[in-house]
Amino acid sequence: MLDGVHLIACDDRRRNLCGRQVYWLDTPCPHWCAGGHRDGDMADDGTHFSGWNGVVLLTLEDGARMTSSKEHDELYQPEYVSVSLQQDVREVAAQIWCGKGESNTGWHMTAEEARELAAVLSEAAALADTATDDPVANEVHSAPALAAA
Repeated sequence: MLDGVHLIACDDRRRNLCGRQVYWLDTPCPHWCAGGHRDGDMADDGTHFSGWNGVVLLTLEDGARMTSSKEHDELYQPEYVSVSLQQDVREVAAQIWCGKGESNTGWHMTAEEARELAAVLSEAAALADTATDDPVANEVHSAPALAAA
């Protein structure tokens, strides 16, 4: 024992345990994971989170007050869309989180769903940029209908 730490000898039958950074990880972290995993993490906390966070400021939304002190009453933060990655350690694919700021309001999407949303947003932006009197060019393209359950 060394200052309250128990050492485990890495013999052949324990080599797989000793070779891991965190004992409960079966595979290495995804390349985008910010790390920070610990042996003492609860089973439900076994999630990889990206260090990358995409942000889009929403200039058409009302800002959120940052503080309530009288000297800083006029400080506001613009609303924004936050995009990041996460993956539970037992899942095979990452999820893309897209939501409102740092709130819990948003969606988890697959990579394919994120690509589809990106295409729909690009189409909407192209339509919004089109300034023409041609009725065919200004025709609104509806989203595909969802299959009835």
